[in-house]
Amino acid sequence: MTSETITTYYTTSTVAPAAPSTGLSPTISIWKVSDNTALVNEAAMTEVGGGYYKYVYSAYDPTIRIVFRCNSAVATGDFRYTWGSNSDDLQMVGKLPTNYIMGSSVASNKDDEIDNISLYTDTVEGTLSAISLSQATNYATLRSDIAAVPALARAEMDANSTKFASMTSTLARIAGLVHENTYVTFTYDGNSDNTTSTIQLYDTKANADTHNGTTGLVATYNMAATYAAHVPATVKVTKA
Repeated sequence: MTSETITTYYTTSTVAPAAPSTGLSPTISIWKVSDNTALVNEAAMTEVGGGYYKYVYSAYDPTIRIVFRCNSAVATGDFRYTWGSNSDDLQMVGKLPTNYIMGSSVASNKDDEIDNISLYTDTVEGTLSAISLSQATNYATLRSDIAAVPALARAEMDANSTKFASMTSTLARIAGLVHENTYVTFTYDGNSDNTTSTIQLYDTKANADTHNGTTGLVATYNMAATYAAHVPATVKVTKA
């Protein structure tokens, strides 16, 4: 259990503009919804000021749904009672004066169905402010992190430039080994058997067509083969 503060507000009339009603001695009753148990019976409320009154409910359990009714002890008028519950951490407390619409001071603006919505505890407003501040801090941090991305990416690329170069070279060799931009020379023995070959891998078709052994040369591989009765017995390919 914990303590929660229930607040209510009273005016001197149901017709706008209505002045705050001060100096009252309201009481509050609280019921447990699930089994209709009366938890508080006409307990005295404390005047806050400006028409507001409060009651500190010390046996509050946020897991239990409750409803409450505040009694201003004024014998007549629609504004004697206000009421509410702890549903969604908001309370619906009473009706506003008849000739009143929220946000307007014009007496002709009517909405008999508008209820006075107030925060259920004094701590909620502070919590909302803290959330707003936290979001603002997070947004600022996010903007800072995003701004730093290009520099971080550049630093990472510089730190791994050797790895990137090695990867590029490896990919070029792989492309050559699947016969892309490849130039091969063959050497035969007296039996017309292809005993050795030189395989040159180039970075472009144009350089492979030129095949001068320098420009655009990615890698060179040597092939050696043995034969038995003119049939290849072994073949070995190594990078020069």
